[in-house]
Amino acid sequence: MHFYEASIIMTKDGLHCQVYGNEHPVNSILVKPKYIPTDKIECDALQYRFLSGKRMNRLNLWADRNKLIEYIERFKKAYPDYILHTDIHGKERLLFSVPIDKIERVYFPKRGFSELMKISKQYLDNHLQSIHELGNFLLKSGLTIDKIGITYSTLVGHYLSEKSDINLVIYGKKNFWKLMDYLKTAEHPLLRWKTKEEWQNFWQRRNRHHVFPQDKFIELMFNKKSEGFFGNSLFVIFCAEEENETWFSWGKETYKQKGFVKIKAIVEDNFSSVARPGMYRIKNAEIIYSKYSDKLCNENKIEQVVFFSRDYCMLCNPGDVIEASGVLEEVSSKEKGTFYRLCIGYFDAYLDGRMLDEYIKPVSISFVSTAHLKNKQEQQSNNIAKTAKNKFSKEICEFCKEQELEIGNKTKYGAIMICKIGNWDNGWFAMLSPKTAGNPEQDFSVQLVPSKHLRYFSEINYSEELAKNYGIIFARVSYAISEIIDEKLNNKDNIIPIATYGKCKHHDEHIHVKLFPYRGDVAQPFTVDSSYENKEICIDKETGEEFIKMTPVKKNLIPKQRLIELSRQMISLCNNKGV
Repeated sequence: MHFYEASIIMTKDGLHCQVYGNEHPVNSILVKPKYIPTDKIECDALQYRFLSGKRMNRLNLWADRNKLIEYIERFKKAYPDYILHTDIHGKERLLFSVPIDKIERVYFPKRGFSELMKISKQYLDNHLQSIHELGNFLLKSGLTIDKIGITYSTLVGHYLSEKSDINLVIYGKKNFWKLMDYLKTAEHPLLRWKTKEEWQNFWQRRNRHHVFPQDKFIELMFNKKSEGFFGNSLFVIFCAEEENETWFSWGKETYKQKGFVKIKAIVEDNFSSVARPGMYRIKNAEIIYSKYSDKLCNENKIEQVVFFSRDYCMLCNPGDVIEASGVLEEVSSKEKGTFYRLCIGYFDAYLDGRMLDEYIKPVSISFVSTAHLKNKQEQQSNNIAKTAKNKFSKEICEFCKEQELEIGNKTKYGAIMICKIGNWDNGWFAMLSPKTAGNPEQDFSVQLVPSKHLRYFSEINYSEELAKNYGIIFARVSYAISEIIDEKLNNKDNIIPIATYGKCKHHDEHIHVKLFPYRGDVAQPFTVDSSYENKEICIDKETGEEFIKMTPVKKNLIPKQRLIELSRQMISLCNNKGV
């Protein structure tokens, strides 16, 4: 059964519950109770709120553990229908769910966001105005309004205008990754990212000091673009999987606890690490610690690291070597047979103290340049194989695959990524070619390519951001080429010759523009140059046809060491934000 993550359910017993995940049993919805009436049970270790005319406890799993254990035991007796008993998991698992017949009202984030965006800002308070402004800013990423939602207190209307956070939901993992790319470079006067001090406070509150050294934790979190401030409001962006992209299906797998272990492994794929529950697909797992026995399973069959806390979203990249500690489960799948997974963050982990020993952390990124590239290329190949063909690759567009490379990475034919700007819809990237038609000891060539598979230069006009980003990357690469040529000439009075070349001829081609030093054999006149008309006209003695003599131009490989030095110079010059 599908039911969208982050929807809010009001039950007939007065509970406010947050939908957890997007795969559910047939007769109930998996949730985390968020606000619980105090008429049957209460706990002074939990925060109190007054909602819907009732005094409520706000469930906080990081509260005093002894009091939390006592409270959950009383919850089980007061609300037995909300504890899920299932053959899918073992008896040791604590799972909350709302039976379908206990649902009184559902608040859907998509609907809430759509309704809010229809209202003129003059009728909104400061909190809602901020969300309205933030929503319009996020829509510039290319997302459509039906792929964004609002949730939690804003959605149900019990927010505090000057204090409440902004909690947004992006529907679709591809859409979420697309938005994260957009936010890497997007700017807004009200947008700022968390400071190191703010991440330090988060580190202390979440009890992460026993897992991550403070500086390492801040480094990892600092790169996330899912949390920040818009105006004076903290915002957090969550991801909800679409129905056709969930990474598991409820009822098609069963899970048997096999022990508590610590493993080291290589991340193969992190595409589903943006969702909750989230998952990293891994390989080459090695058990480095076991609480119960030395050999619990075939290590090669540990295929997943699964987590339920947003702390671990987007923490690791393909190719990273990670260390993970948690519950080892044997998975019996109707589709894949038997394999194993490591799980972090079940609700019961907060009760038995296991949470303090559970974690995921990257320990090495030495495999990024190979494994990350391979994984991303495979993913892109799957996405574009049927639509993005061109005359160069015959089957899959090489440029479409290249746009996933990180700066400094090489293609299989030796080109090096030197600059990127924007996202999939409006972005451009620059590749330093391993060959040149000029002098291989002095010259070089750079290609500018749109991230999106554009076939005609006129398509640049469809998006203002796409056109703007083309101008920016053209300026940066031109500047870099000028600086390198000027340095070699060692004479500031010399003219710096740079040429560009691009064509739009083939209906299946991914457009690209080349920039290169305009000298030597490549500095011969083009047919569109007036100097071309001044070339001496010769006559073919056999056919009587006119022709113009031109020197043959051949591409030559740039020496390896020079190519490396060139790429370093280019990367430094192109990515200087002062340019």
